[in-house]
Amino acid sequence: RVGLLSHVYVLPYRNPRIAAKQFATLDHLSDGRAFIGIGAGHAQAEFELLGIDFHNRGKALDSGIPELAMLLENEFVNGFGARPLPTQSPRPPIWVAGSSPAAIKRAARLGDGWLPQGPSDASMIDILNEEWARIGRNVENFMIGHITPFLYIGQPTFDVGEATLTGSAQSIAERILAGTASGVNQLQVRFKAQSCQELCDQIAVFAAEVAPFVTTI
Repeated sequence: RVGLLSHVYVLPYRNPRIAAKQFATLDHLSDGRAFIGIGAGHAQAEFELLGIDFHNRGKALDSGIPELAMLLENEFVNGFGARPLPTQSPRPPIWVAGSSPAAIKRAARLGDGWLPQGPSDASMIDILNEEWARIGRNVENFMIGHITPFLYIGQPTFDVGEATLTGSAQSIAERILAGTASGVNQLQVRFKAQSCQELCDQIAVFAAEVAPFVTTI
């Protein structure tokens, strides 16, 4: 089934109770397909427009994630409750976004997964492992993400840029595997296209001809 991931919901912008209500409703309406991708945010101008302290956004997220999890896992918290309840038990997974050392450590401490904001490499995964060892956390089914370069399967008829991976499905699969660090178990793929139809075609070809080669990730 197709999952529904927020990429990325800036939790410091909102009251965790409102966020919990939103994600519980999404999970209920989608029959348990919600994934909560959240981060601290990076656009200082947005924080200023909202009257929120930009420099304390990390602390706000550190306190907000446990509160959000608690609200989603319990029908009532301190007399507060809301329906519908999430379909997933105990709640939808929380994937923490960001590629800075602080964000990676936060994901290791508080998340069910890590959403990098670019390619993930071995040094980043080392930070996860070191933080888990430091806090003594035993992790099972933790999602470690990786964003691939832009893809175009086949030979494009327009300029896709030097960084885009092009060529046959097998060659693209081989290059994705070669550029993916050990430990990654979730790929975020992006495509170059000039129309919605071309984008849909690229997605379909990827699913049929590339994905089978990268299922070992």
